[in-house]
Amino acid sequence: MKQTLAQQIQITERDIAIRKKMLGFTKDHEKRLTKAKELAYQNVNQIVENFYITQLEHSEISLLIGDLHSLMRLKSSMRGYILDLFGGFYDMEYVDKRLRIGKVHHRIGVSPKLYVSAMMQLETAVNNCILPLMQEKETEEEFIEFQQALKQLFMFDMQLVFDTYIATLVTEVEMARKEMKDYAEGLEEVIADRTAQLKELSSKDSLTGLYNQRVFYEQMRREIAVAQRIGSRVT
Repeated sequence: MKQTLAQQIQITERDIAIRKKMLGFTKDHEKRLTKAKELAYQNVNQIVENFYITQLEHSEISLLIGDLHSLMRLKSSMRGYILDLFGGFYDMEYVDKRLRIGKVHHRIGVSPKLYVSAMMQLETAVNNCILPLMQEKETEEEFIEFQQALKQLFMFDMQLVFDTYIATLVTEVEMARKEMKDYAEGLEEVIADRTAQLKELSSKDSLTGLYNQRVFYEQMRREIAVAQRIGSRVT
């Protein structure tokens, strides 16, 4: 049975709980984020447009995105991600989605520095659109908790994406090491075969296939040495 990315990286429910605890991301924070769900649905397109306007200003990112079709697909994925931020479910399924994002980003060549800057710009785009609206609805204390919860969730997501980057790099290193080992073993076999061929060529006459004069004298010296050592005769 094929494993999920979380299983491959060995991220468990317990591990997720520990990560949230270390970030101070509580159940109350999860509930706090769901209060912005309706606002997220209403403003998600604007957030996505603002985010990609900023992204496409960077030539390196623009080249990675490529054509209009790829951009549309990315925008669609980003809409789903933004809605997930306020969905209230930050379980194994949510984690696996974040890990897949990391894998895709690594595959298309997005470096960690580009990913971090993109996450910061996304957080800014979300904050600029959602926070003013939430501030009108919430008390000051509730609003501060909402800001904190959103920041902690972004940090949680960034952790997961970098786990994918690191796991992919480790896999690539292991594959490269295996390839080098296989190459070295294959090279040893080739060298052994060539050495045997050279020995054969240096020992036999190429026309008749009989042992040559050099082998005759080597064998003769060996036999004489044995005879001298044990005091016998050689014929």
